[in-house]
Amino acid sequence: MKIARGCLRLLLCATAITWAGFGAASQKSSFTLSQVLSAPFPSDLIAARTKNRFAWVFNREGKRNIWIAEPAATGTGFTARQVTKYSEDDGQDVGELVFTPDAESIVYTRGGDFEFSEKPYPNPSKIVEGVEQNVWVCSLKGEPRKIGEGHSPAVSPEGNRVAYRFKDQIWLAKLDGSEKPQQLIHARGENGTLRWSPDGNFLGFVSGRGDHAFIGIYSFPSKTINYPDASTDKDSEPVWSPDSQKVALVRTPSSKDDLLFKPRRTGMPWSIRVIDVGTGIGHEIWKASEGRGSVFREVTAQNQLLWARDNKIVFPWERDGWTHLYSVSAVGGTPLLLTPGSFEVEDVSLSPDLEFVVYSSNQDDIDRRHIWRVGTGGGSPSQMTKGTGIETQAVTSSDGKVVAVLRSDARLPMRPAWLSGADDIHDLAPLVLPSDFPAAQMVTPQAVIFPAADGMAIHGQLFLPAAAGGAKRYPAVVFFHGGSERQMLLGWHYMGITATHMP
Repeated sequence: MKIARGCLRLLLCATAITWAGFGAASQKSSFTLSQVLSAPFPSDLIAARTKNRFAWVFNREGKRNIWIAEPAATGTGFTARQVTKYSEDDGQDVGELVFTPDAESIVYTRGGDFEFSEKPYPNPSKIVEGVEQNVWVCSLKGEPRKIGEGHSPAVSPEGNRVAYRFKDQIWLAKLDGSEKPQQLIHARGENGTLRWSPDGNFLGFVSGRGDHAFIGIYSFPSKTINYPDASTDKDSEPVWSPDSQKVALVRTPSSKDDLLFKPRRTGMPWSIRVIDVGTGIGHEIWKASEGRGSVFREVTAQNQLLWARDNKIVFPWERDGWTHLYSVSAVGGTPLLLTPGSFEVEDVSLSPDLEFVVYSSNQDDIDRRHIWRVGTGGGSPSQMTKGTGIETQAVTSSDGKVVAVLRSDARLPMRPAWLSGADDIHDLAPLVLPSDFPAAQMVTPQAVIFPAADGMAIHGQLFLPAAAGGAKRYPAVVFFHGGSERQMLLGWHYMGITATHMP
């Protein structure tokens, strides 16, 4: 079940406020809509490769800024602080965060529309001189500096260069600002999904050509481009082997039925291929079975393929009707199911040591999300969070000892947190919630399950006044939303309101 971005958190909030308002009135207490919406909303949670730092974006009443959390000087817990200082609610989004390898700077994109990139840059504040979408770099001890117009930054393993997209072409800039950005290649198609090889000698990318797509590899030593193992199908999701010698990719058969929101349960089976960079020869290591799971179904992750330790490739597959994780040898073989059961796997990330995957799912709690962990080579998954909260978008610290998540519950909205042990969770920035946020007056929803016309069990949430009881009747707000790909939960949702689709 892929959760689409842009869910109107405001509507969920408004429903809760409606019912809480009825209860609050009976208790002679009140709060304002402004108070409820004053809580900052987090997104783009990432982990640095070193120094155990985390970063994310806080959207506080439209003012979007980058925050970091780093280990406290006391040796216990974390301290959080704001890095950027954008002070206007101007509709310019901030995201696509990337730490530099030394964890001393963050490269990011500001401006544009991250959900609908094909649309013109939003300018809801009617800024006369117009707006741009730019790539920036900000030292954790300094001020942001603009690199160039574009988006989707990818920092080199050495930390001295950044590749990014501008008008479907690939550009390259030095992070120290010593040279003007240069267009790296001039190539046909829509070029994106930039992936550096671990040794920094190559840049892999996807070259979209309409009804087909190639994996391109740019060689810095030879200053050449190759499209190895090209076909008339759609190749995507390149991922490098740890030794920089191979690239794995997803190959999806080209189809005229690739239409947005059109249900496709079956089709020509997709496959995973591995390319030898030295020879340019690719071969198929695995192919989906016909029937269920034959159409590629993604999870929420930076990479759909994860090249793990012991030459294992972890990938999502909907073989049994549920989106699960499997692993297969990079030389081929029978895939191993890592997450068995009747539930969906959603947000997925690989640990720095490449030995385990952390993910969110609705296992044993279909109306919430919790964090689980499983070894890339198999074994029983272990549950890291549980209870009445919602936890998602987990990432692992550079030393592998701490997992950071976004969490919420019925009364408190999403905020970044860290796990210190089994079911022991602490907020990373506990002081940012406004002191007058009316958490105590929020209503805890009840799960309601009812049958659809075809007999499918539909899960809903019922918000009742705090003093509801007996035969008293109340007015109701009924909110239908989203279809099968979107699900409301028994608490504050992790999808933020998209307020940039305006003039």
